[in-house]
Amino acid sequence: MIFIRRPYEVGDRIAVGSVTVETNPDGSNGWIVEKVDLYSTTVRFARTRELATISNGDLAPTRIINLYRSQKAIVYINLNFGIDVPNEKIEYLKSQVQEFVAARPREWVALSGFRLTDVQANLG
Repeated sequence: MIFIRRPYEVGDRIAVGSVTVETNPDGSNGWIVEKVDLYSTTVRFARTRELATISNGDLAPTRIINLYRSQKAIVYINLNFGIDVPNEKIEYLKSQVQEFVAARPREWVALSGFRLTDVQANLG
C-alpha cells in the first residue's frame, strides 16, 4: 500500500504516529526517508540520526504526516539573554541563524524576523 500510495519520497521528512494521537507540534519526532522499496522503508531519526527499517505493512495503518509536502509552518523561537550580553554576540547569533536557514532551502523558506520583544533589566 505504501509503495502504491507514495505518501513520501526519499529525502522527505515524515512524522509517524497513531491516527488517534495529536501530532507533536515541535516536529522532534520527524524521520528523514532514506530508501523506499516494495516491502520496507528505511528512515533516519532527525534528532539522533538513528537508522531504522520499517515494514510498509506496519506503516500502512498509521498516520503519516509528510512535513515536506505540508504547508510551511511559522516557527517562533524565544531566546533569553542576560543583560550583560553584548549586542555584538546577539548580532553574531542572528547572522549564524540566517546562514543556517539560507543553507537549507528544502526545510526553511526564509527567516522572516529576528527582533527584541521584551527587556527585563531587573531580572538580570
